[in-house]
Amino acid sequence: MKKRLIFYVVLALIAVMALSGAALAGFLIQDDITIEAHTLSGDVSAAKGLTLTVYAQRNSYLTWDTTFPATAAFQAVTDFTYHPNGVSFSQDAYLHFPLPASTAQPAPRWRI
Repeated sequence: MKKRLIFYVVLALIAVMALSGAALAGFLIQDDITIEAHTLSGDVSAAKGLTLTVYAQRNSYLTWDTTFPATAAFQAVTDFTYHPNGVSFSQDAYLHFPLPASTAQPAPRWRI
């Protein structure tokens, strides 16, 4: 009886260590994303103040909203959200045009 108890405790410890190791390995090997902006034509300064937002999702449960200035892609900020009940999602990218502070209207969004 005592040997069986020790055997189960050892198996439980191995399982805990394996799960902890798998979670740590997943955390350590996460990918970095690099966003690059290339100007195809026109003046880059004309895009100053514009921000681009790209929405991505996986199986309607995981969503990533990445927003970055059109002239400085290296300043990208990504918001990750988990939706346990799923979410309706459309795969669009939007350009946000800033308005002067004196106007109270929301910024227009242009679908790409």
